[in-house]
Amino acid sequence: MTLCLGYCACQSANSLCNVCFGNADPTTTGRKRSILLLALTVAIALILQYSWAPSMQGGNDITKIPYLGTRIKNSWNDVCLDHFGDDPDVLTKCRGNAGVYRATFTSTFFFITMACATKFNSAINRSAWPAKYALFFLCIFITFFVPNSPLFFGPFLWLSRLGACLFLIVQQIILIDLAYSWNESWVQNSIDSDAMEYGSGSKWLISIVGAIILIYTGCFVAFIFLYRNFTGCGTNDTLITITLLLITAVTSIQLTSEGGNLLTSAVLSAYAVYLVTSAISHNPNHECNPFIGDNGTFEIIIGLCLTFMSLVWTGWSWTDDRVLTSTGYV
Repeated sequence: MTLCLGYCACQSANSLCNVCFGNADPTTTGRKRSILLLALTVAIALILQYSWAPSMQGGNDITKIPYLGTRIKNSWNDVCLDHFGDDPDVLTKCRGNAGVYRATFTSTFFFITMACATKFNSAINRSAWPAKYALFFLCIFITFFVPNSPLFFGPFLWLSRLGACLFLIVQQIILIDLAYSWNESWVQNSIDSDAMEYGSGSKWLISIVGAIILIYTGCFVAFIFLYRNFTGCGTNDTLITITLLLITAVTSIQLTSEGGNLLTSAVLSAYAVYLVTSAISHNPNHECNPFIGDNGTFEIIIGLCLTFMSLVWTGWSWTDDRVLTSTGYV
């Protein structure tokens, strides 16, 4: 009976996956499905970090699962228990990080494998997505039994740090592209509206100015908050002041250049404020960080929104048939 029910459930799930995530159109690629898989990776990482890892502590001990529970807990406590066994809160955070590494390692392994396979046959990138999703989740489950060391807390940890640095650079490029496209789209809407009815396009230009004022106002308020709560330490003062000076310099350059626009400067300024806020809010020095010990929920939400926006824009812009040239999109 169990086998029959399991078979029916798997067949039903496979049919649904084929309908939703089946082969892409021959004229397209599987990029959108890849973006969805990256979004699932982020969601799984959050679940493992903030739900699964804490379940190994206290009344919801994972060892209640026969045989498998003990194996999983030993794997996730590897290294963590030796260094943070006396501090349950830090131990839970260590296990949470281990959960994030498992999800991101599986995603990294999946896309490297896909890239190698696509090199030999480009059609693989748009076919068999139900099987790919099934294998992806199976690989994540297998990593539950892999000890933290040496794989996750060794080579992959340093690879992730390097990848994070590269992602920050790429994310700035994505935000610049997004801001330029945003500005060009609204300017073009203004031109099209004026062509139909003279003067009606001014609302789009006013919207651009309003967005710029809103973003810069948010940056100004953020700097007031930072100077009020995080000053007094040389490191914090230096980071906040350098960020403010760089924002001023970039905005001045945009005002004096012919091809720039203030909307792009505003978006990058907001991103710079987010980065400096994230950096100083993680300062482990109590004298420099009055909010030490907080979960930083707002910061996590902002980071996830930026990541999601970058992924969506990458998938959307790369699937566009138009090409950006010096004279615009063609």
